[in-house]
Amino acid sequence: MSNVPGRSSTTRTTAAVQNNPVEAMKLFMTKSVDLIKKEYCKINDTKDATTEAAPEAQMTGNRKKTRNAGLYPPSKFSRVKLQADNELGGEQSDYINADFVYATGNMHHNKNIKPSADYIITQGT
Repeated sequence: MSNVPGRSSTTRTTAAVQNNPVEAMKLFMTKSVDLIKKEYCKINDTKDATTEAAPEAQMTGNRKKTRNAGLYPPSKFSRVKLQADNELGGEQSDYINADFVYATGNMHHNKNIKPSADYIITQGT
């Protein structure tokens, strides 16, 4: 029924997602990453969550000895790799860190937030 002329590709995609749990999860996670990026940009007033970063987040001081030059090592949470198919309109691969999701809700309360390597959270001064 999904190939009937006149039906939109969106309807076919929706039907495919409903019948395939893996595709449904990919779609859900892709939308979640987009939402998180958008919310991050709102909180930090940046244009792009992956490229915009404050200079103090990139520089390493004498007191701070991190192996990633200002970016903290990955946390105990394993990083989840999200691969979205081209038909879902997502990027080829995307990363999200559980610490980032947790930290965004507590940014204004906790000044010792450790940023993940992909989504840099600037520390409050």
